[in-house]
Amino acid sequence: MSRNATKLWQDIAKKGQIPLILARHGRTRHNLERRFVGKSDPPLDEQGLQEAQNLAMAVQNLELSGLYASELQRAKQTASAIGSPTVLEGIAELDQGELEGQRFEDVAQKHAAFFQQWHTDPDGLHTPGGESLNTCQERAVSALQSLRIHHKPGPPLLIVTHQMVLSVVLLHALGLPMRHWRLIKRKNTAMDMLGLDDSGELIVHHLNLAEHL
Repeated sequence: MSRNATKLWQDIAKKGQIPLILARHGRTRHNLERRFVGKSDPPLDEQGLQEAQNLAMAVQNLELSGLYASELQRAKQTASAIGSPTVLEGIAELDQGELEGQRFEDVAQKHAAFFQQWHTDPDGLHTPGGESLNTCQERAVSALQSLRIHHKPGPPLLIVTHQMVLSVVLLHALGLPMRHWRLIKRKNTAMDMLGLDDSGELIVHHLNLAEHL
């Protein structure tokens, strides 16, 4: 990671905020095959394992005060390339319900009405048999806010999580409505840097750190 990133977290800490680096996990076979993957638990594929190593190299010179991952193995495998992660409850991927494991193109017609609303105004909409973006956002933001209990401003925490979690957390931090979730897409192992203040507010400082990709 560049020297600018080190200066960035130092500036965040000087403002009295806990620096948070949010990273997406490495690639899985489901990602490659364009399948819905939420609470299902595929491991990293060969490329994903290499991406995890690249992420580890990118942060190897960065002092970390904590390393966290969701309970899903693709996140834990990615974080384990860096160190020994602590599982952070609440940041697992959106539960995709009946869509889990299915290819995107295979379900578009079967759930046409759902997808139309999903892309235009998903506020409050649940995936068929699954979870809503609102619920995902509430639990993920609450989980990140809980880190104030054990940490204070200083070296950053690195947290490995998932695409939809990243989307809804950043929407919350930016004050944007849920219909903009598609604007925030991350390649595997891309990172964002936020600050967490003592009131629990999440402040976006830098989006899409991807020099290592």
